[in-house]
Amino acid sequence: MSKHVVILGAGLAGLSTAYHLGNGCQVYEREDVPGGLARTDMVDGFTFDYDGHLLHCRSEYIDSLITRLLPGVFVRHKRNAAVFSQGVYTRYPFQANTFGLPSTVVKRCIMGMVN
Repeated sequence: MSKHVVILGAGLAGLSTAYHLGNGCQVYEREDVPGGLARTDMVDGFTFDYDGHLLHCRSEYIDSLITRLLPGVFVRHKRNAAVFSQGVYTRYPFQANTFGLPSTVVKRCIMGMVN
């Protein structure tokens, strides 16, 4: 039995799903162009970015897929950000890098994630 797959939204997740499922998918997008929140629109000579267009690739597969499908579109940027809290600089993302923070703050972060 064959299945018909309909994907609502041509953002990064919808386009990736269609790509990985292959032929037979139908992608529907309410906007005139694909891209979702990772899109740039030009209006009357002004550029509007819907998002920061930053992809945090932690997988070699995803990195190579983007490079292969969209050659020359993305620029690599090494993230070097920190959050200053409780007298300590904590690497971004804060929730994953709690080393050095007071144990009460670490506990609150973990409990917040659990909840």
